Amino acid sequence: MTRKLTETGRAAETSLRELVARGLRRELGAAGAGRGGGGRALRLPVVDGGLPPGLDLSDRTAMHAWLRGDS
Repeated sequence: MTRKLTETGRAAETSLRELVARGLRRELGAAGAGRGGGGRALRLPVVDGGLPPGLDLSDRTAMHAWLRGDS
């Protein structure tokens, strides 16, 4: 299969990577179209929450220190 793709790519003056990407786009696009359009909306759960104590998202250095467990 790789040999055939390589030969096709040479004839079309494109790379093997581009041929694979085109095929994937074609297949994935066709799979989505067969489901009747956009489908239904994805509903994400919403829960009460917040940031853990001591985590400051406004300071990148402090956030990384918190993630590493530095005190």
